[in-house]
Amino acid sequence: MTKAKKQPKQKVLLAAVPNTYEGLQCWCPVDVQDENILRDRRVIEGFVSVDSRSLEQNALWAVWYSQIAKHMGQTVIEAKSFCKLHFGIPLLREQDAEFKLLYDGQIKKNITYEAKLKLMELIKVSSLLSKHNGKKYQSAIQQHFSENGLILEVL
Repeated sequence: MTKAKKQPKQKVLLAAVPNTYEGLQCWCPVDVQDENILRDRRVIEGFVSVDSRSLEQNALWAVWYSQIAKHMGQTVIEAKSFCKLHFGIPLLREQDAEFKLLYDGQIKKNITYEAKLKLMELIKVSSLLSKHNGKKYQSAIQQHFSENGLILEVL
């Protein structure tokens, strides 16, 4: 039996947030390439282990986010942010101890729920999930929404 190859850690920008937590109340997406914007923000970066998920998963989730948005009366971005926060973040915290420490220390108890949803628009979550956790993410979304009257099918 061969050992599974450990995936290299990938540096990711978790957030570029205003220097005060109060500033999150008027959140707006930023172009992280613009140094002037980053100057007045606290940049939260971290390293996470990643093994790429499949293109099929990406395509399926894009369809689901659209269906969820319609069901919930939201935009696709809002539906995706909801899924990332409720289903992806717990899996990333489970998957990567460094991410858990960073998220719990900088974000979990320090910003409002609404600001967390906005933050999900700016940070990678589902794309950082392992293939295994990608399947768990998919199952959690499917179960949650089936319990709320929306059947999401695998194509």
